[in-house]
Amino acid sequence: ECASLQKITAQPLNRTVEVNNDSTSVQLRCMATGAASYSWEKQDGSIPANAEGINSSVLTLSGVTPLYSGQYRCVAINEHGRSHSEYATLTIIVHPPSVRISPSSTTANEEE
Repeated sequence: ECASLQKITAQPLNRTVEVNNDSTSVQLRCMATGAASYSWEKQDGSIPANAEGINSSVLTLSGVTPLYSGQYRCVAINEHGRSHSEYATLTIIVHPPSVRISPSSTTANEEE
């Protein structure tokens, strides 16, 4: 019987998310053959504390803010070791709440 490392078969994809309220969520997915478990890593920081699925093939980040931007990858794990996916870049763009401004009426008086 041949020992086999897990093989990443679906890489997480780069995502750009536009946020206009505090309930926006985003999912990153990966798949691997032969994986007994998964984990997720963020390149230069830690995975946000409210993340769900940090030990599954689907990482869900809720209430995203620009602090969530960065590069994430999944790690597929089995008894033979670990395989890392490529990094996926998550970009968060925040749109401020729209404000409607009514033009105020102005009267120009010309003095002669």
